[in-house]
Amino acid sequence: MIQASPVKNNGLWQAAIILLLTLGLECLFLNRANDFIESKIDESDTDLRTEASTSAVILKETLTRFLEQLDALHGLARLVTVARQTGDLPMERAAMDELGQWQGNMRHGVRYIGAIDPSGILDWTNLKAAVPRVSLSDREYFRAIAQGGAESFVGTPVTGQVSGQLGIHFTKSMRAADGALLAVTMIDVDPRMLSDLARIAGLTASDTLMIVRRDGVILTRSGADQYIGRVNPPESPHMRAFLGSQSGLVQGISPIDGADRVAAWQQIEQAGLILVVALDRGAHRARFQPTMDRSHRWIELTAALIALMGVGSIVILQWRLRFAMAEAQMDIAHQSERLFRDMAESLPDLVRLADANGVVRYANEATRELLGIEPNDLVGLPVNAFVHADDLAKMVVPTKAFAPTATPLRSELRLLRPDGQTIWAQTSLRTVVRDTMGLQSWFMISVTRDVTVQRQAEAALRLAKEELDAMLTATRAVLYRARVDSDGDLQMQFVSDSALHLIGYTPAEIVGMPNWFADHFDPAFAKERHEHLRRVLTQGSSRTKYRLRQKDGHWLWVSMFSRRVEGEGYMIVGTATDVSREHERDLQLAQSAKMAMLGEMSTGMAHELNQPLTAIGMMAENSLACLETNASTPDLVGGKLERILDQVRRAGAIIDHMRIFGRKSDGPPGPVAVAGAIEGATSVLSNRLRQARIGLVTHIEQHLPPVTGHLVRLEQVLVNLIANAADAIEAHSPALPRHRRDIGINASLVDGMIEIAVTDHAGGIDETLIPRLFEPFFTTKPVGRGTGLGLSISYGIITDMGGLISAHNRDNGTVMILRLPEAGGGDLAAHDDRVTAATESG
Repeated sequence: MIQASPVKNNGLWQAAIILLLTLGLECLFLNRANDFIESKIDESDTDLRTEASTSAVILKETLTRFLEQLDALHGLARLVTVARQTGDLPMERAAMDELGQWQGNMRHGVRYIGAIDPSGILDWTNLKAAVPRVSLSDREYFRAIAQGGAESFVGTPVTGQVSGQLGIHFTKSMRAADGALLAVTMIDVDPRMLSDLARIAGLTASDTLMIVRRDGVILTRSGADQYIGRVNPPESPHMRAFLGSQSGLVQGISPIDGADRVAAWQQIEQAGLILVVALDRGAHRARFQPTMDRSHRWIELTAALIALMGVGSIVILQWRLRFAMAEAQMDIAHQSERLFRDMAESLPDLVRLADANGVVRYANEATRELLGIEPNDLVGLPVNAFVHADDLAKMVVPTKAFAPTATPLRSELRLLRPDGQTIWAQTSLRTVVRDTMGLQSWFMISVTRDVTVQRQAEAALRLAKEELDAMLTATRAVLYRARVDSDGDLQMQFVSDSALHLIGYTPAEIVGMPNWFADHFDPAFAKERHEHLRRVLTQGSSRTKYRLRQKDGHWLWVSMFSRRVEGEGYMIVGTATDVSREHERDLQLAQSAKMAMLGEMSTGMAHELNQPLTAIGMMAENSLACLETNASTPDLVGGKLERILDQVRRAGAIIDHMRIFGRKSDGPPGPVAVAGAIEGATSVLSNRLRQARIGLVTHIEQHLPPVTGHLVRLEQVLVNLIANAADAIEAHSPALPRHRRDIGINASLVDGMIEIAVTDHAGGIDETLIPRLFEPFFTTKPVGRGTGLGLSISYGIITDMGGLISAHNRDNGTVMILRLPEAGGGDLAAHDDRVTAATESG
């Protein structure tokens, strides 16, 4: 038997040992290689999550800007609706043109804008073609506001009755101050708008961009129309994650299409929406598969040659793998840069990318509009190039010493364009540090926005305010804004600078002093003040006149006009104008007119006084005769003296009434009995009417409530009207039969107003002259028979009482009608209540 040689056996053992060592090294190498590949796959997943999160943040900003543009369109739609409701055609056309411009400037899928009335009928749209008034009352986006009380709503995508296409309807409510629904503005948006956003974000066909409502309804999903309108149950794991925080990441199998995805979400709270960016892990890995395949082949080759190459082959393979992963990360970096550039080109603001030295390396297309140069001309210049020399200190330019900034460094400064034009710009600077395979790169992002128009508008507003204050000062008027508090008092929030000239107080003193208005208001006019505020809050506006105390203690007559601010509760605006001179002039004019009237009635008054004086003389002579003849008795003389006293009282009453009628009335108004005013006026004219054989037919409704004013002034108006009627009858005296020589006076309550009518049958007034009756110095009487001031003064008195005066031809004669508001009954002081009840009921 031949035995094996020991050398051979040693060789076999050595071969076996080498084989075992080679196999061991190969197994160890393959195990290490697999671990290495898995770690790189994990790094790839980390990059995928970063990409998803970055895309979600960027797209949230884009979608938020889009929603802000929709809010602006809603505001214009509200303006169109208000213009249509008020019949303001110029405003409607201007708002429609502005809508068209906004819609044309928007990039993403706004089809049309319109409004729905409270009954659910489509009122109008901005489509050029005529649209029928279809009913949208059954639509979710209308019912959520009309029945659910929502202020705004984003509807589930449905096929529109107007467009005939699938659309998302963004709606907002228009409500009155009391909460009543006036209209619902609506914007129809193409749900496929996400295709544009997905393209801007650089997403692939396998990636998904989706907008979900908080109740799980999918409003739109890029590249998959069949999922639009589906409901993702809120109890599902993904929806619980979306609703659990403002933003985040989730990884796993999609419940919608079963794909393995990494999903990043951002909540948009103001709209109740969730933006989801879901990247396909399989498709992402497929992009790196060729590189991974090459790595595996190198591993296999190295394993086959490991006996010859040994440790060197392992080292070479490791460096090859590192190179492959570096190449993959460079691809990701290039894709991120392309995404940044695509997003930057879609923005209207100037976006610049600068290196660690602050030198611009990229600028978007907005460079042309903002600076008037090409983007390439900006590359290579410092980031603070074109900043005005006086504003350089305002702009902080970060360097590498700066840590990455979570909050942008903002500044507002002037830019000097190459063409010499100076503009105002708002600039945000932010530093970013990126780590690639252990190598850090530092860069800076700058976003600049042109705010020149905004600055000019602010300057124009300040100039307009100064001009308004100057105009108000020149016209002796104060502009104010105030809130009516629960006690019915005005709390001033704004007063124009003209207040200092008019009443001696600065605006700061008035606004800073609680209850300033109540403290400086004449208490005698408390009822008028609260009635004025009640009319403002219930009817929208009112005008009144009262006294206000100046800082030096003097009283000022003020005409106050106030208007309620719609939609702001008990907020009012208005003007207060100094009418002290006008008030004194009107009093003097009214007094002169009364004196003139008393002068015209002097002959009648002399006759009226002559009768009691004659009777007194005769009874006194009779009494003397009886005393001389001793034929008198105490009873006889006492009776004659009593009759003498009666005649003295009659003459005194006539004189007292004439004195009261001629008195100047300048005190605060109070309750006036209509019957008393009519009786006083007729007594003044009784002798003239009797001499002219003119009768009076008076009918006064029982329990007629009083009006607020001055008794003497109301008597003056009635005396004017009755005297004018008497003049008309005397002018037509020969042709008038007896039954047409009467003057009718009727007083009654009509529609909550006291109505006093003075009627004659003297042929009426030329219809062409009626509109001019209340003009000063206009008269239809012959020369020498009138001043032309009676009706003008009467018009002013009735207007100050909050009433109306009008003239009409009726039954071959003229009727003058006074309409006055009720005083509320009783003593005026008993009605000095607040307007709280009126504001609560109104």
